[in-house]
Parts: sequence; C-alpha cells; structure tokens
Amino acid sequence: MHLLSVVASDRGTEPLTSHTTVVVRVDDVNDHSPEITVNTLTPLGAAAVTENSEPGTFVAYVSVDDADSGDNGRFRCAVTTAGERFALRQTFPPGEFQLVTASAPLDREERAAYDVTIACADEGGQRARTSQTVVHVTIADENDNVPHFTRDVYEFKITENCAPGTTVGQVVANDADDGAYGRVSYRLEGLPEISGWPLLHIDSDTGLISTRGEIDRESLLPSERAGGPLELTATAVDSGNENSSGRMTATAVVRIVVLDIDDRLPVFDHDHYVFQIAENEPPGVVLGRVSALDADLPPHDVVRYHTIRHGDVDVSSLFHVDPQTGTVSSRDTFDRERVALYHFDVVASGGGLSTLSARACVDVQVIDVNDHRPLFTEPLWNNQTLLVSSQTPRGHVVSWLRAVDLDDGRNSRLTFTIAAGNRLNTFTLHPVSGALSVVKDISHIVLEEYALHLTVEDGGLPVPLRDDTVLRVVVSRDVEYVPLPSPLDQTGNGLNGFGVLASETTAVVLSIALAVILTLIVFIAVSICVLRRRARSRRAQRSTDDADDDKRRHPEAAKLERGIPETRLRNRVELFQGVADGSATGVHGNAVKCNGTARTMMANGGVSPYFASTGYSGSFTSSFTHATGSEAMNYYQVR
Repeated sequence: MHLLSVVASDRGTEPLTSHTTVVVRVDDVNDHSPEITVNTLTPLGAAAVTENSEPGTFVAYVSVDDADSGDNGRFRCAVTTAGERFALRQTFPPGEFQLVTASAPLDREERAAYDVTIACADEGGQRARTSQTVVHVTIADENDNVPHFTRDVYEFKITENCAPGTTVGQVVANDADDGAYGRVSYRLEGLPEISGWPLLHIDSDTGLISTRGEIDRESLLPSERAGGPLELTATAVDSGNENSSGRMTATAVVRIVVLDIDDRLPVFDHDHYVFQIAENEPPGVVLGRVSALDADLPPHDVVRYHTIRHGDVDVSSLFHVDPQTGTVSSRDTFDRERVALYHFDVVASGGGLSTLSARACVDVQVIDVNDHRPLFTEPLWNNQTLLVSSQTPRGHVVSWLRAVDLDDGRNSRLTFTIAAGNRLNTFTLHPVSGALSVVKDISHIVLEEYALHLTVEDGGLPVPLRDDTVLRVVVSRDVEYVPLPSPLDQTGNGLNGFGVLASETTAVVLSIALAVILTLIVFIAVSICVLRRRARSRRAQRSTDDADDDKRRHPEAAKLERGIPETRLRNRVELFQGVADGSATGVHGNAVKCNGTARTMMANGGVSPYFASTGYSGSFTSSFTHATGSEAMNYYQVR
C-alpha cells in the first residue's frame, strides 16, 4: 500500500492551492516461490544419521520463507522422497522445520545413503508456486552385524613332521559392517602343544593357518593317532567399540587330518625274551612268541620278524621265527649236555621299503631230561679191589665212592647204596657222600673177602636211572693200617676237589685242549727234524764245494790220490776205529786225530759224506767238521 499527498495550485499572482491524500493499494500477485534453506549443523554441511536410530532422530534444520503475502505467502512443506524413512517436523510456525527420521528403520547394510527431497508449495490458488530441495543423507554405520565364515566346517590335511611354517589352510570370515566395525581378526582354540608351545599358528589378519613346530601324529590323542582329525575352533572377532563387550564374534570348526609317514621304529613288548624247551624234543615245538608294535598307521604299521646271528652260532638252522606272527619254534633236536643255553637276536622291521627296525634278545633254555644214567668213576672198572687193614677202627672211612651224571638238577642228584654182599653189615655206605666206612669190629679177621654189590641211582622222575658195580674188599691182617684223609664236607656225588669231570661239556673241552697240545708237540718235533735235515744237507753241500775248491787250489791233493808218495799233506787227519787216544775200542769212524791232536767227532759219525771200510789203507779227499765246529779238515788218511 502506498499513501500519496496531492497538492493543486493555480497560476495566479498569489496562487491558491488545495491538497488531498491519495491512498494507493497494490494488490499482491503470486510471483514468489517459497525459499528453502537446510542447515545440517555439521562443518562440511553433510547430513548424516546413524543406522537403526530411533524414529524422530534429528537430521537437519529446514527454514522456509515466501515473500508473497496473504494466501500467496502461506505455504506447506513435506518430504516427497524417502518419506517412509524421513519426515519434517515443524518447530516454529510458519517456516521452521526439522528433518527427522521416520518410523521405518535405517539399515546401512541395506542402503548407505538417501537423497531426501523436501517440497514446499504456497497457497496461491491456480497460480500457486512450489519449490523443492534435495538433502543428501548418509547413513552412518554401527556395529550391528556378526562376522560370518564362508563355511561352517573347514577340513585340511597335513603330513606329520613337516617343517615349521608349512601352510595348512585358510579360514575366511566377512563382516557386513563398515570401517573398523567390518575389520575381522582371527584366533584358534584347542591347539596341540609341546611343552606349552602351540604347534599351529593362525594369522590374525588373514586367517592363514600354518605350523609352528613339527607335529608328531603318534604323540597326539588316541583318536587322532588312530587317523581322526584334530578338531579346532576358529573364532572371527570384529573390531567393534573400544569396549570389548561391544565386539561381535563368530566361530567355525577346523578339522586337520595329520597324515602318517613311516617314522616310528617297531617296539618290542619286552627287550629280553626267555623260552624253554625240553631236550630231545623233535623239531617243530613252539617255544613262544615275540611281539613288536609299530605306532604308524597302515600300511606303515606292518612288522616283519627275522633272526640274526648272535656270536658264531647260526641259529637259523636251529630256530624259526615266523616273519608275520613272531612265533618262535624249534628246527632241531637239542641236547642239554652239549649246549644248555642258546642266545640269538630277533629283528622287527617295517614292511615294504622301510629301513626302521628294532632288536630284542632271545634266550632259549634247554630243560634237562633224565637221559643219562650215572656212572661209577671210583672204583674204576679195571681196579675194583680194595685192601683194608684188620686194624681199621670202627667208623673209619676206607674208600670214597665216586660217580658222575651228566644230567642237571634233580636228575643229577645221586644216591649210593650197598645192594648185596655186606655180610654182617660190616660196612656202611653214606647215601650222599659215597663214604664207605667200617661199622663192625674187624680186628679179629685174618683174611676175609667181601664182594659188595654197589648201586648209584639218580633222582630223575618218573623212573630214576642207576649204575651197578662190584667192589671186592679184602680185609687182611697183613695190610698196614693207614688213615684215609677225607674232605671236611662231602655232599652230593663228591665231585668237588677230586678232579672228576662233572659234565660232558667239560670233558669235551679238556679233550680238545689235550688234542691241541699233542698236535703242537708233534708239529714242533716234525719242524725240528726238518730243520736238522736241512742243516745237514747244507753242511754236506758246503763240504763238497770246499773239497772241489781245494782240489783246484792244491794240486798236491790230486797227486796224493794218484799215489805220488812225495806229496806232503797240508793237514794230516788220522781216522781210527776207536777213540783218538786209543783208550777204547769203538766203531769204525768214531774218532779222528788231526795233526796229532784228538778231536771228538759229531754225533752222526762226524765224517761226511764217506767212511772207509774196515782194513782200508790209503788216502782220499773229503771234508768233515768235528763236533766243536772250529776246524774244517780237507784231507785225511785212513789206517
């Protein structure tokens, strides 16, 4: 509206005026649209709201103004897009509003941002004017999603004893949240350990599982040793809030099968086995069984058995070990009196190409059977007469009976008895020591003979074995009484201290030793004879060579042989039929006189290689060496 004052005046000398007031009213025309201003109250002017916010949560301030008046200046505003998520709430009429969340929830994982359109229209009727603005609203994330593994169960395989750092597998978990809320870290639970040190490791960022140490399958739990998997729990944890209680987790099962390799030695259930077999049993007797276990899984757990030599005895010809079952049986008949104990080793090795093995010691004891009867060793069969003086007092031992039994234990316990011939019970025989004593007064006996039928019996079961002999005891007054010394303690069969062989083994050893000694004596004697013969041959050869050499150097020797009497001998040797000094008559050629000095000739006759016959008179050339070996005579004359 405009208010004007109008003045009218004439053109006289003194103009006359009049005035009036004019009111000009301007009628409004709807020529302005509503103006919309949005204020997010953020530094960058971006509107944001957290997901899952309560309905009515503030998003932004909205201010609307329309310059028109009346109906043209009045307006209405509303959210035209995303109206189910956002709404306008008027705070101060007519044009102050707040953009707030509506009843429908906001989920960032479903939609991360909205373009919210706010439209305002005035009431200008047919000429009404409208305006609108778009508010970009970002949905801020909150930790409202649990991590999810890509699988509920992860199954991996790994070979035992692999190097530390070997990759086993990887677990993966995703989190739909954004930023820190969507970052996942991993951990493993139920890890096998050695001395408190876990054998597996999981990278907390990538979920990659690797070995931290060597995993020995045989040291795991029984179910896992039997081929079952290691069952672990993988946990994925998001970053969440600073408060750990706000973090969200998920789990998955991790099963790791540890594959077996042939890395275990077979183990015997005993290091030392002792079996027994009775002597004289036929081959094929089962003695027992050796057993070894291999902790590996099939096919590495196969065990094979075989024997190896222990010392110089080839036991494979004596005993058989079943390669599959380990059953030990005999292959021969055994004699305890020859060998009472056998030693050998059994080796348990893996099947196939395995080089792993274990060894156990086996002793086989040959149990004695009463298969040897006792034998009297005193009195001997070729000296069964005993002379006893009539002056022997009562209780005096006149003889110690001896017997030997090659058996062992009870089978070698001997008992002596007088079966017959002991008239008037003159004598008594101790059943264990074998002491034969006088128990009656025999001083009145001038000469009397007793034929004592003696027996010795072993303790074998069920039927003992025995030996018999007859001892001829002659009691005479002409026999001088000499007390018979006796050992302090005579028990059993009285072998101790008397040098009697107690076993066939000892007899064999002594026989072998004696044979070796005799062989050495014969060898030494033969060697001496051969050496002497060689020495004589060398001396004879040297004598012949010396004689030939002297002939060349002394032609007078040849002249002597041709009967030239004027040739003088370089050395005159006279050969006598007796000793050189003529004191005794000997065999031809036993004495020699060299240049008038008597020499003793060698034991073999001294002159070699020729002796003159008896009565020969002449000269010849030869050589010999007398017994002292100090002179060699090249020429001599026999007379």
